[in-house]
Amino acid sequence: MAETTRKRWSELKRSELEEIVQLWVRVWPQKDRTVDEMEKNDFPVGSSHQAHLARDSGLLVAVARTFEREIEFVASRERRTVLALAGVCSDPEWRGRGLGATVVKDALSRVDEGEYPLSLYQTGVPEFYEKLGAGIVENRFINSLNETDPEANPWWDDYLMIYPASSAWDDGLVDLLGPGY
Repeated sequence: MAETTRKRWSELKRSELEEIVQLWVRVWPQKDRTVDEMEKNDFPVGSSHQAHLARDSGLLVAVARTFEREIEFVASRERRTVLALAGVCSDPEWRGRGLGATVVKDALSRVDEGEYPLSLYQTGVPEFYEKLGAGIVENRFINSLNETDPEANPWWDDYLMIYPASSAWDDGLVDLLGPGY
């Protein structure tokens, strides 16, 4: 049976970061993806950043990461702080055992516990998240901080979701105020 833990990203040991990167590379193969490279570009540093880990017999079998993100609804200029969910995956050899759902539920418990009003993220598998209480949003997104093309869509997956699905959510243009995650 898998054991789930939550750690602040800043408290992860180097060996744990290496395990996470190795799992990500098994799921999303990319050349030159190393801990050193990711520490420079991808690893979060803020206190809100957490790792949600599932282990079976000591082996990392699923992971998710969460962090705080501010967004802006452009028409009203209303800014909201949301929980970002990213890097969710389970080891291909361990799929079908509910481990992805386990780490996502742990991650989204930060919303359920009132730390954040909602979570916003992208996915290619919306059905998985809908079963957990999330809903698809249809807004157009931009990143005004993108110096090259601020009007470009900052997301790369097909579906944008919020959790819980019943969250108050405005229609219209949303500025992600940074790159997709």
